[in-house]
Order: sequence, then C-alpha cells, then structure tokens
Amino acid sequence: MNKNVAILTLYYRNYNYGGLLQAYALQKVVSELGYKARQISYVLDSGYVGWNPAKAELKKKLAYLYRMVKYGHWFTNYTERRRKLDFFAAQIPHTEIVTVNSISKLSDEYDCFICGSDQIWNPIGWQSTLFFDFLPDNKKRFSYAASISRDCLTETEYGFMKKYLDKFSEISVRENNSAVMLNTKFPQLNVKTVPDPVFLLSENDWRILASQNMNKVKENPFIFAYFLGASNENREKAIEFARINKMKIRFASYLDCKNYMWDMAHSELLTSSLGIEEFLYNIANAKLVLTDSFHGAAFSAILKTPFYALPRFKVQDKDSMNSRIKNLVFELNLPKRYTEELPGVYEWNNNELDNIANNLKRLKEFGNSYLKKSLEM
Repeated sequence: MNKNVAILTLYYRNYNYGGLLQAYALQKVVSELGYKARQISYVLDSGYVGWNPAKAELKKKLAYLYRMVKYGHWFTNYTERRRKLDFFAAQIPHTEIVTVNSISKLSDEYDCFICGSDQIWNPIGWQSTLFFDFLPDNKKRFSYAASISRDCLTETEYGFMKKYLDKFSEISVRENNSAVMLNTKFPQLNVKTVPDPVFLLSENDWRILASQNMNKVKENPFIFAYFLGASNENREKAIEFARINKMKIRFASYLDCKNYMWDMAHSELLTSSLGIEEFLYNIANAKLVLTDSFHGAAFSAILKTPFYALPRFKVQDKDSMNSRIKNLVFELNLPKRYTEELPGVYEWNNNELDNIANNLKRLKEFGNSYLKKSLEM
C-alpha cells in the first residue's frame, strides 16, 4: 500500500466555498482509507507566464489598498469572509507552500499523487503543472473527478491534455459529457465519470460541520440565495419568488468585487461574512436554496434542502459552465430542479426524496470504491 498521498487541486487561497469543501472532503476520505494524505499548497499564479514573486506581492498589496479605498465597509466584510476561509483551509492537512519552481521536490516525499476535483482542468486556467508535468514518468498518478467545465475542446486543447494523460494510471472526471469527449477522442484512455468528493462523505458528516460554532436558535422560514455569477436577473427572480411566497430571503454576500454594486444596493438582504460552517448552516436550515452554483445545488441535495438551480451563463457563451449543474441534477434524477423560471411549488415531492436517497447512496458507494481501487493499484 502506498502510504503518502499528495492531492493537487485548487486548494491554496481558494475563497470559493465549494472549491474548499471538495478539497476538505477528498483529503478526509483518502485519510480514512488508511493513507497519510495532504493537500498541496500550490501557488497557482506561479505557473503562469510572467509570474514574479516580488512583483506579485507588491501587486497584491497595492490591490488591497485600492480596494479598501474604493469599496470601504463592503471590503472589510469581504476581507473577513476570506479570513474565515483561510482559517478553515489551515485545518486541512497540507504541505508547505510550493510554487512551479519548487513543487517537484514533493515527488520524493509522496508515493502517489491525485489531481482533482473541481475545475482543475478548466482550459481557462490551464497550466502543465496541473497535469503533473513535474513528476518523473514512473511516479504513480491519477485523477479523481477532475472537472473540465466545458462542453467542447479545440484540437490544440486535446493535444495539450493527451501528452500528460498518457502517464496517468487512472483517469476520472466529474461531468459525464467530459468523459464522453475524451473517450471519443482517445478511447484508449478509458476515462470514467465519478462523483464530486463532497458526495463521498455522509449527510451526517456535513451536518456535524454545519452545526459547529453556530447558535441553535430557531429561525423563521427563509430562502438562502447563493449566486456566483454576475446575473442580476437571477437575483431579482429570487427576490420576487420570496415576495410571492411571503418568506424572508438572505443572500450569501461579499463573494466577489464584481458584485459590489448589487450588494450595496441590497444590503438589507445580505448575510454577514460567512465562514464554511455558516455557509453549510444556511443551506441546512433554509426552506429553499436558490443558486447558480454546482456545489450550492450539491449541498442542498446532500442536506435534503429543496433547491432550484438557475443557469449562470447565457446559452451562446463559449465558456459556459452550465453543463456542470445540468449533469448534477440529471445524475440525481431531479431534472426539474434546473430551471430558467422559478415555479410556484418548491417543496420536495416523494419521488424526488426517493431519488435523492437512492442516488446519493449510489454515488457515495461508487466514488469510494473507485478511489479505494485506484489507490491500491
């Protein structure tokens, strides 16, 4: 059995709730299988052309000052949210901080390397490091639920992937359409589709995390809105839905500076700066979740909270990632939970609850079995 396992995903300084929680889940599951697993604290920016550590640090400080002046109190809350996520990330077992120039030294310290999950293979942010170009050819590596997040690839992009994927012992992706694309182009790779790591833990695991450091005060019914995209139309639909159903609505806030203006105009609807536990708590205790996020929908299903997922991107957007949520709702056999227009009824029906229970059980068993087998090969 390989004892030391290193996981390369979008972990270090990741301020996306889903991105950080999938990193937490994969490390936890691999550890529970009996391995010493660590997330690689890889400075993603270091892998792009022109990166200079001194200039990057200066740019970061100047950007902080600029945003502090421009956004004022909003930026204080934005910074507080990131501080809470940094604190949570620090609790996940991890390596020392490495860059593109130093990551290769981990090769001698670990027996096996896993890349994934989340959007580690999204062409928007591709770099060869994310395909383990720094490992010697004989070092064991495989992917778990790596997400390409695109509906199609160019010939150049296929070529870029192929030279690295040939060295993987196993390849799995998160979205079925990604597996179809790769297997059509490279049938010899035998790419599998596996569930996101958050499905490998139990509902109870997530409820325990959601309940930490939270007051157990009974709340009035509320809708929790979690939108990552820039669509104000989706946000206005959510507000109107809450008004019609006579429920309070709270929006996860201070997520991205691009939404600053909307947040400021609707400050009475915003949550405080949410940490990981608070984010899960809001999903677990809401009457309904409205979201454009894959993990927003995933955790709603896991925690048995009714949800509707709205498209984040326009149909014609070449960089659309709508397929991620579409794959998810069809995998759970909840096709009506992905919609452009919010219907009047939102509670689960009996068929949906049965579908969730059966499919979550299937995903958990399959994902854990695949991961165990891949580690043992």
